[in-house]
Amino acid sequence: MTRTVITGGPGSGKTTLAADLAGQQLELLGNGRPPGMLVCAPTTAGVRAVASRLADRRPAGSQVRVGTVRDLASCGTRPLSAPWLLVVDQLEDCVPSELDLVATWARNAAATVAAVDVDQQITGWAGASPASVSAFVHAADRLVALDRSHRVPAAVADLADRWVAGLPNPHRAALFPADRAGRVHRTAVSVHDPMLVDRLAADLDRGRTVLVAALSGALLGPLVANVRAAGVPCRDLTADTPDPQVVEALARYLALDEREQPATARAWTGADVRAWWPLCRAPRGGLRAEARHIVGALPADRPVPFELLADLWGDDRIRARALDPDPGWLLDAAKPGYRRRLAHLVAVAERNGHAELARPPRLLVGTVHSAKHVEVDVVYLAPDLTPGQADEWWGGRRDRLTRLAYVAATRARLEVAGLARATRYALPDSLFQTQGASTT
Repeated sequence: MTRTVITGGPGSGKTTLAADLAGQQLELLGNGRPPGMLVCAPTTAGVRAVASRLADRRPAGSQVRVGTVRDLASCGTRPLSAPWLLVVDQLEDCVPSELDLVATWARNAAATVAAVDVDQQITGWAGASPASVSAFVHAADRLVALDRSHRVPAAVADLADRWVAGLPNPHRAALFPADRAGRVHRTAVSVHDPMLVDRLAADLDRGRTVLVAALSGALLGPLVANVRAAGVPCRDLTADTPDPQVVEALARYLALDEREQPATARAWTGADVRAWWPLCRAPRGGLRAEARHIVGALPADRPVPFELLADLWGDDRIRARALDPDPGWLLDAAKPGYRRRLAHLVAVAERNGHAELARPPRLLVGTVHSAKHVEVDVVYLAPDLTPGQADEWWGGRRDRLTRLAYVAATRARLEVAGLARATRYALPDSLFQTQGASTT
């Protein structure tokens, strides 16, 4: 039984190295029957991050279990037949009960590879602590410390290092920043200020990826509403993963628009119609009651004759709107469950062009907890606190909130901007004061 623990700061390649070392261990264990592999992390996003790097390393015929620590608990303390390899990412976010289970798995596994950075611990609210992680790290046969960040620029690294310098972390590795100067500054706009949307849109127009991070999800509602109203493409990390069906449906509906895309506009196929059809309520869209049977019989991969399309509607005026094509008609006809999502996508298409629908949003909005796996060019950090967080900060219990701010700032490849306060309680302005910092 061997245990390897990898430590290192943000962007230092812990997960990638863990996958590389896991591949080496699998080769060593593969002399008899195919070794098994248990891959876990405290969160679903963490599991995806490490599992994607291990996808091509699975030995032929081996048994692999992948999931969060909590989900895999149902597999027991010997989840696989020996020999098997345990791979754990983001160990710092395991709460004590999860750490106990991981430690048991490590004792029963033929080998263990784990990645950890206590400074990025964001589950202190649930009981995780540096001390609870230390016992697992101290039991390692091999400790690998990574000291080079491939993401965080110098100015952001200086800021982040100052924040965590006094926090307990017996396994902190030195962090040499990426070869970029970067920038740290404060802004005069808050997370609720409509002017923030203009700044975000300007960053996107420059080709940048952007994250707006908050310490509390309650702050994000007005910002998300402002962004959607402006037609700025955005992904709300605190919401469920968007249904790709709605995006595809609108894109296929707009494929008929010769004004917006004269070079690529085309007649609808049966597959196009069947893509946007489920979003509609027949009476609201002026569609005939028997239109469902017509749609079901349309040829999937051939242009639909106009005569067949015309039969879908009973009113000439509504038919003309729908075949224009008018996104407003699709919104009017949409079922309530689709209307809000569809309205934002229509605004995005009108502001940025139809081609924008095919691109992943480059603006992300979320809490620090939802954004830990994000890597962007620019981070806007909202300093606002809930009353409970304010009591925690001003009562001298600052470790947990400092780590949250640290994780948020170190998502940035180029720039960190501290937003102005939007509420009564907020982190102090001095937190963002570094050499060369500015206010804009």
